[in-house]
Amino acid sequence: MIKRLLLVPILLWSSWSAFGQSKDCANRLLDARNEFNAGRLEKVAPMLAPCLKNGGFTGAQEIEANKLLCLSSLYNNEQEKAEEYMLRFLTLNPEYKINAAIDPPEFIHIYNRFRTRPVLVWGVEAGFLSGFIQRDQFHSLSSDSEQERGEFSQLYGLNVQVAFEYYLNEKWALHSGLGYQYSQFLYQQKDRFNISGDYQGYSTLDFSQSQSSILLPLHLQYVFGPREQQVFLRAGGSYMFNFINSANASRDDQLGNINSKIEQAGIDIGSMRNMHNASLDASVGFRKKNILGNGWLSAELGFSYGMLLENNPDGRYDNTKLIYEYGYLDSDYRRHNIWLKFAYYLPVYKPKLVR
Repeated sequence: MIKRLLLVPILLWSSWSAFGQSKDCANRLLDARNEFNAGRLEKVAPMLAPCLKNGGFTGAQEIEANKLLCLSSLYNNEQEKAEEYMLRFLTLNPEYKINAAIDPPEFIHIYNRFRTRPVLVWGVEAGFLSGFIQRDQFHSLSSDSEQERGEFSQLYGLNVQVAFEYYLNEKWALHSGLGYQYSQFLYQQKDRFNISGDYQGYSTLDFSQSQSSILLPLHLQYVFGPREQQVFLRAGGSYMFNFINSANASRDDQLGNINSKIEQAGIDIGSMRNMHNASLDASVGFRKKNILGNGWLSAELGFSYGMLLENNPDGRYDNTKLIYEYGYLDSDYRRHNIWLKFAYYLPVYKPKLVR
């Protein structure tokens, strides 16, 4: 109990001391500003040095103090010191925008000698995809020329990834990242078969497939407009590592009034699919800054053109149960996706003097 009572005056003294220091530094900044405006430049640095050394300034005060020191050094022809203070100023306030009506030409000149664009932008992207299947070659177990070719439908999925933009200059950047993609689609096939003359039967096959993939995109990006509100274009490609491939199969046979049905879920079709794939990508997007924190919120619409076959021709006959019980045989096909993504990006700055 006595120890707790002793802590009270200590805490009160600490709080009062911090408040007094903060008030003293605010007064020092005001006095330094007045000395600067009066042209007594040599007095600015000594007045601000104690608070810069012990961290007595608030964030906004420290920014103003470094700007005053930079201007004072410029007017005293101390170029190296001015560059040092400008670097500190931009490190604290990397998104500072020059105001030609207020900022002196000397300050604008030295500001323009520094790299002020982000060196890196990182964020999280998430969205939905749809698209279509392009069949390159049809394969079937039936020799019946009237057999209906199956149809692909209900292609959809989702995508989420951590993305990075590495800026080459103000307009051009490399966009990459690491992502996860889930997709699925349905293949339906209806066959007709004859039994002893006039007896005809029908077989309907539903074969739904799902795939999980790791994505590694690499795109060249170009942006239009100011940093606060931009339209961007991306073009490049993506590598896909397909690590889970499964299917659900259902076959329904109808012969007159006789009906039979078999089905199976969770069929591993990994050997029937290409583990590696690639696509050509193109997209357009829009993003706006400072809606949430100091980052960008964006929306992006794109198209991915599948370069390689989704199926593995060498594994076409691997699953004999699918062949003999369900009558399913892989055709050669590729997949093309249309996708819509939403993202939040944060900039990473590293101001640097560009000589």
